[in-house]
Amino acid sequence: MEPTKLILFVQIIVQILLLILVVVLIIREKKMSVSANSIDDLKKAIGETQQLSDNFSHQINERMELVKRVMSDLESKLMEAAQIKSALEELTQQVKAIKKFTREDVLKLHNSGFEPERISKITGIPTGEIELMVKIKRPDNLET
Repeated sequence: MEPTKLILFVQIIVQILLLILVVVLIIREKKMSVSANSIDDLKKAIGETQQLSDNFSHQINERMELVKRVMSDLESKLMEAAQIKSALEELTQQVKAIKKFTREDVLKLHNSGFEPERISKITGIPTGEIELMVKIKRPDNLET
């Protein structure tokens, strides 16, 4: 059960109990003489309870509206983030397409001391291919 409904349900039960208390006091008054001040005090207490209930209900409604606004803002931010992510993925693909590294570039990086894993990260070429390129050097680089 939602907290708001539960609170309103409890509020109704409290008001019913107060109504029962008023009825019991009225019945007791008929049986015995109760001062008018007691009934006035009880009416005053019921009025204050009603006012507190109304204030509480108003505060709950305000907080629900606040939660709705926050959820709406969060949804819009999530949509913006998804759009940015999509744009970044497209840009990454474009950059990878622009960066075409040749076998000579891979061999230059290897000769400069880079490990195959690092060359793979730089070029986007799988590590296995890098290792193969390094093993199969150009014919003029073959050792006899």
